[in-house]
Amino acid sequence: MRKLFLVVGFLFVCSIPSFALDNENPETLSRTLSGDNKGDADNNAQCQLFSKAEVSQYMGTAVSEMNNAAMGTGCQWVDKDADNSMMVQIVPADYYSAASGVESYKKLPDVGVRGFVVLDMGWTAGAILGEEFVVVALDGTGASEAKAITLLKETLKRRQAQAIQLGKTLGISKPL
Repeated sequence: MRKLFLVVGFLFVCSIPSFALDNENPETLSRTLSGDNKGDADNNAQCQLFSKAEVSQYMGTAVSEMNNAAMGTGCQWVDKDADNSMMVQIVPADYYSAASGVESYKKLPDVGVRGFVVLDMGWTAGAILGEEFVVVALDGTGASEAKAITLLKETLKRRQAQAIQLGKTLGISKPL
């Protein structure tokens, strides 16, 4: 559980300057900051990238909760005991950060721009996609380096498709 809070805290700190919150509505702000805004999790673009069944395969256990994370820049899924988790976070590329000083840090030159994977409070992988920094994290018994890399690759692919669809909806020819 401590690892989960540390990963969430790291991702939260990385996202603080990247997200403007609704300061007009203190209740909404409070729920978003605490991750208790369950109604909004269903509408969170990161939460829409994967089904609970898909997340369960990555985690190696059944998902019991899906929540907004990192002030809405991420989505987190956990099992019933909160021992296993998966998180996807997307922030502006300017906030790229990799734990390159950690011994397990590995560059992933074939995954996005500046792709990496690292074992630091669970497996974390990230890369730049267009103007976004995409970070995924897996923690618990089902987590592995290979799964984190596979999850990052799939997240990049799905995020690109999501951005293209949004661009079509908005009449933008090149969204990312």
